[in-house]
Amino acid sequence: MFYLSNRERVTANQLAEHFEVSRRTIFRDIYALTLAGIPIYSGEALYHNTNSYCDKSLITANSASGLDFAKDIITALQVYPQDVTEAWYQYFKVGNPELFSDLMNPANQ
Repeated sequence: MFYLSNRERVTANQLAEHFEVSRRTIFRDIYALTLAGIPIYSGEALYHNTNSYCDKSLITANSASGLDFAKDIITALQVYPQDVTEAWYQYFKVGNPELFSDLMNPANQ
């Protein structure tokens, strides 16, 4: 807060560089401060505190959510029917080999 109070405007990149953390960490911290009633982020309506976010014009994910990101892309592009996409996602998310048959059965019908 002291760092912010001495500046009129600061970017997430500047904060991340100064505190030697990722931009994602900065956005999480900003979100936490906002929840605590400290309004410091003017674009808070645009931030989504999720691993992966998808709307009509944007698909984005944090660095730890590649699988969620891939699922959102596959879903948005309608590459497979929804049940096949969900079976694929669950197979890779859980790593349970029994889910492979759930993945293959809808594709073979």
